[in-house]
Amino acid sequence: IMYVNFNVKEKKINMLQIPRDTYPGEEYSTGKTGKINAVALHNEGGITDLAKLITEQYKLPIDYYVTIDMQSLREIVDLFGGIEVYVPEYMEFDGSILYPGLQTMDGNAVEFFVRNRKTYAQGDIKRLDMQRYFYQGLFARIRTATVWDIAKLTPVALKYVTTDMPGDVLVSLGVSFLQVDSANIMMCKVPTYSAAERYNGLSVQVCDTEKTLELVNTYFRSYTTPVDSLDVPTLPTTGSSTDPNVQYMGQLDTTAGDTGESGTEDTSTAEGGE
Repeated sequence: IMYVNFNVKEKKINMLQIPRDTYPGEEYSTGKTGKINAVALHNEGGITDLAKLITEQYKLPIDYYVTIDMQSLREIVDLFGGIEVYVPEYMEFDGSILYPGLQTMDGNAVEFFVRNRKTYAQGDIKRLDMQRYFYQGLFARIRTATVWDIAKLTPVALKYVTTDMPGDVLVSLGVSFLQVDSANIMMCKVPTYSAAERYNGLSVQVCDTEKTLELVNTYFRSYTTPVDSLDVPTLPTTGSSTDPNVQYMGQLDTTAGDTGESGTEDTSTAEGGE
């Protein structure tokens, strides 16, 4: 789940990654999982209920939503002729392999890269950090898109992308996005604790409300006044919370560009990923 704040006037984009296993309380149904990613699947309002929850609990105003099917992601990458992505470390799972270095990935490789969490000790928390390398590559590729590229992507978007954003707004934001420097695109993630006790036998993450409040007021309420507190439900926790890892895409550009490495990609289908 990604919350995006696009300050069009100042040409800045701030993005907040919300871990899929974050505990959302019991006001909205989660299919007894206790995980925020289940809210859109188990409530009558679907994605609009998830948006409502995020606004209520995290005090983040939402104008529009966009959802994308993973099949669409594969097709978009392949229609672009692949996307150049920096892979920080070797990863292998269920027959899929990626080697370290800067490489051009096809749709199947990208899906494995962004969905893989089985090979990390921190699971989904580490996956969120790794996904940023894909976003860096995707944003760089979008800036080179031609009219023909857009024409090829339109049928895929109509088939797999769902949004309540009017067409003229979508086009306007797309044009504005091309004017945003990578140094002004920031990503961070909701800092979470591991729950001290499982929820219905399942492991969940619990929001560190103090750190998250600071993130929200610093980066995501540019059009509104700061808030004094959040209404995110919590559970008893253990250990320390994760780092929000505030990072700018310009930093990732440097990380990938300074390596001088090139990698080869050999991956089979990533259908088993989550």
